[in-house]
Amino acid sequence: MSFEIKRIAVGALALTAAVVVGCGGGDDTSSNGGSPEDAVQAFFDASKAEDGAAACAALTTESQQLAAGQEDSCEASFDKSVKAGTAGVPDSIEIGDVSTDGDSAAVSVTADGQESTINVSQEDGTWKVDLAPVAPGGDSSAPSTDSTTG
Repeated sequence: MSFEIKRIAVGALALTAAVVVGCGGGDDTSSNGGSPEDAVQAFFDASKAEDGAAACAALTTESQQLAAGQEDSCEASFDKSVKAGTAGVPDSIEIGDVSTDGDSAAVSVTADGQESTINVSQEDGTWKVDLAPVAPGGDSSAPSTDSTTG
């Protein structure tokens, strides 16, 4: 994940560790899980609207725990960030290419002129933004779509 998206996510969720959409079960009744692009857009829209519950609902369960940080919940952390004026949400985003590998995807996003990749995972059949840090030595840019054999 690039610095710009980390900055947006960290600001929006008041995270202090390197990280940055499920609050509940696998029902896909909201706009946050139809596709990887929908999950990213739902997270952005909720963040822009300063809707902590919706922003957190767009995160995987593990990401909600990361986002909560020292607060009692993801929503509490989000609300604290908004009140502190550190949300740092861009005015708009442009969603580009999506690379999918099973239950994982990487969504290219341009925000304030900066290109980044947001990782997304399926959780209970719903696409959610995945803030979990990439393992050391791992590729943070996209899931592999290389189908060559060797």
